[in-house]
Order: sequence, then C-alpha cells, then structure tokens
Amino acid sequence: MKVAVFVSLSIAILSSPLVYCQPKTAESKTAQQVRRTDDKFHNAVRTADVTTLERLLSDQFIWTHSTGNVQDKALVVENLRSGKLRYEILTTDDVKVYVYGRSAVVSGHSDRKYPDKDPFQLRYTAFYVKTKAGWQVAAFHTSIFPK
Repeated sequence: MKVAVFVSLSIAILSSPLVYCQPKTAESKTAQQVRRTDDKFHNAVRTADVTTLERLLSDQFIWTHSTGNVQDKALVVENLRSGKLRYEILTTDDVKVYVYGRSAVVSGHSDRKYPDKDPFQLRYTAFYVKTKAGWQVAAFHTSIFPK
C-alpha cells in the first residue's frame, strides 16, 4: 500500500510541471476574426484609410483619449481625412482578445509617433460588437505611458 501511494505521489509530482509546459490552446475562430479586425482598424488609422474606417467603426463609436477628450466616429474620420491626425509610426503588440458572445474586448500595447513629435507608448482597450456588417469597433480607450 505504501509503495502504491509513493508511486502515485511521485508520478503526480514529477508530471505536474508538464501541465505548465503544455502549449496554449489555439485561439478560437471568433477571436481570430476580432484580432484581424483590430489589425485592420489600427492599419486604417495609421494609413488614414477613411473608407475602411467608415466600415469598421460603429455609428455610435467613441474614442476616449488619456486626456479625457472624447471623439465620435465623424470627428475621428474627419481628423484623418483632413490630415489633422496623422501617424508616422503606429504598431501594436501584446494584443489579447476576450470574446463574450457577440461582443469582444481587445487590449494591447502600441508604439506611436506623430510627425515632428517624440514617439510615445500607450495601452489600449477596444470594445468590438458583432453586427450585420461584421465585427465593428464600438469604443476605444487609450492611456499614454507617463514620460
């Protein structure tokens, strides 16, 4: 009996690290769709592709900046169209997607640079909703890293 308990405990102890070494489960198809939409959103902002943004932003879209300034879809699109908002650099990483049925939350890190300004970093949170038009950004919040 003691040998059986010893063997069982030894196996459990020696195999427990294997549980932590297992690869992460694959991202769901829905999470992959949201991730692609998030990539398209950031690329459209970086390249001022207002046609794509018109499609990706929900009609009730709001962007809350770290300053507390809030912009709606029309203002964001107009600022990009006019060149008032332009990026030399806009990259994302550390992106995580959390799906909740027909909505999803995406969080990530971004390196950005405006023309003739110093580069900066921020964390972002985006809220996506599934509509007849596909996944759309309903809300976007950015928090700039302190200097």
